[in-house]
Amino acid sequence: MASGLPVICSEIRGNTDLMGDRWTESENQRMKLCPGGIMLNHLQDADVWAEALRDMLSRRSSWKEMGEACIMRSREFGLDVVEKKMREIYGRFAEME
Repeated sequence: MASGLPVICSEIRGNTDLMGDRWTESENQRMKLCPGGIMLNHLQDADVWAEALRDMLSRRSSWKEMGEACIMRSREFGLDVVEKKMREIYGRFAEME
């Protein structure tokens, strides 16, 4: 994402955070179309991955826009941002003692 490339990923914890909550379910409900790419519902299904690759290839005119969305989203998870959030979370626990 940080390199500005569209993403195809499985719908698992972590990926769902990175891809965000702005998505549209595909007609067959096998994929979620996100600003930065495609998130797959069926993790182990090779046919779904192949379908996602074909779909991504058909969206070539949107790759630049998707890549820009990926860059913007990845900045929300940069080391400095995550470190600050973690310090805030753990700081609250330290104050409880």
